[in-house]
Amino acid sequence: MNRLTIKYWPGLAAIVASGALIAGCNSGGSSSDSEGEATFSLAVTDAPVDKVDGVFVKFSEVTFNPRDGEPFTVPVENPDAINLLELQGPESEPLVTDETIPAGTYNWIRLHLDADEESDIPLAGSEWSFIEIDGERENLFIPSGEQRGLQLNMPGGETISDGQNLRLVIDIDLRKSLTLTGDDRYILRPVHRLVSLDNVGHLTVLADPALCEDETADNATPATYVYEGETENLGDIGSDNAPLTTANRDDEAVEGRWQFRVGFLEPDTYTVALVCNASEDDPEEGGNELIIGAQGSVDVSGGDTTDELVFETEPDDDDDVGEETSEDEGEPTEEV
Repeated sequence: MNRLTIKYWPGLAAIVASGALIAGCNSGGSSSDSEGEATFSLAVTDAPVDKVDGVFVKFSEVTFNPRDGEPFTVPVENPDAINLLELQGPESEPLVTDETIPAGTYNWIRLHLDADEESDIPLAGSEWSFIEIDGERENLFIPSGEQRGLQLNMPGGETISDGQNLRLVIDIDLRKSLTLTGDDRYILRPVHRLVSLDNVGHLTVLADPALCEDETADNATPATYVYEGETENLGDIGSDNAPLTTANRDDEAVEGRWQFRVGFLEPDTYTVALVCNASEDDPEEGGNELIIGAQGSVDVSGGDTTDELVFETEPDDDDDVGEETSEDEGEPTEEV
């Protein structure tokens, strides 16, 4: 695991990096894109949300609309409603695995959900998509989820090559997607990103809870926001500069630190912010004030590896600060 540690003192931050970045890439398929067959796999993962215990979504089928040919559907493997809150960080649930499909160019591919915006019938078993709060179920309304579905814009374009093994994961960001209306209805308008599994990495963020002490109300909960590239423009969920994805705090601490896990990131540089009042960030509105406890940039390696970013506080004493230290050697290497 590669680790990047950012320590915070009043008015001073030092970045400590160690470990070698490991990048890997694998891809399948040939150069033909006009005929033949390919294999298709799709899984689902989740960037979570606060204030609910479960978000159960029932997926039904994937519809393919080839440019040359008739549309066809592939049923999902799991007929039951899936609790998206259990699919955090690198966790995912397969929906379609190694399905043989015609190679070629597709107008669109859509993932359909079992949902009825107008339904108020009692919930039973796993027949419907629903919310769970304090052991009680509430109907979850997903506009057009069954009819239109979620359009999957494939990474690399709309052409699937002969012999290609297309493996995708759809990341549904519940923090951006789930809203509670004035008449107490939960509505899911899925905001999602589609990632190829050919070369992805994961990120673990550890943060000292003291970074958010006295920064927000007791009932607010923290999260990490992940932005593309190196940036100081850290927007809220409803803004034009919204994060690419978010992660909630895990239930268990790691050596006294909060832990946040972010999964399925393409190899690149990202800016990560510890948002102390994330539960107060309303996705329906822009301009919510974010209380940032810490921020820093990190390189995600890819190759199905996990990188680590640590936000720490430092006691106000006479210790030397501003040194970059190798975790392997334990000696100062550069002063910043």
